[in-house]
Amino acid sequence: MKSTVHKVNKDKNTITASEALTSFKFNVVDGGSLLHKVVWQSGSKIKEIVSQYQKFVNNNYGESIVVFGGYENALSTKDHEHLRRLMETGRCPNVVLELENVAYFSQNTFLNSQENKSQLIFYIAEALTTDVCKVKICKGDADIEIVSAAIDAAISGNSVMLRADDIDVIIMLIYL
Repeated sequence: MKSTVHKVNKDKNTITASEALTSFKFNVVDGGSLLHKVVWQSGSKIKEIVSQYQKFVNNNYGESIVVFGGYENALSTKDHEHLRRLMETGRCPNVVLELENVAYFSQNTFLNSQENKSQLIFYIAEALTTDVCKVKICKGDADIEIVSAAIDAAISGNSVMLRADDIDVIIMLIYL
């Protein structure tokens, strides 16, 4: 079995797989994927949930742009996936979010409501927007914007890590 240490060049410089993943200077993050990467419990205050996302991005991504899709009632190529998740976890009523409110539903159930998700994204975006992290919220599906952000960052001379779980993003990059 091969070691996780790979030769970078024929000198004594070596790098571990985990170091390789953190050596990129700029990260482009799929916000939709991010919503499910950070795990939170029902009964948490919205401000605590937002803080968890902020800490996760700061600790794992550093300089980055997070691109969220818009969750309007427009038709989307991902409606089937959204419906599948809804069937698995159940419907959640729309709630008016304020930072002091408590999320009484499970994360998956809460995120099934497009309205709840949009409000949460607003608070997350507000918390994440700093000198080292930018946020873009699209009107519809974010895949094209995610790929565009990665390409723009690479053209600017950055080494870029694109962090997305969406096969559509991979296909677009392969096609280019």
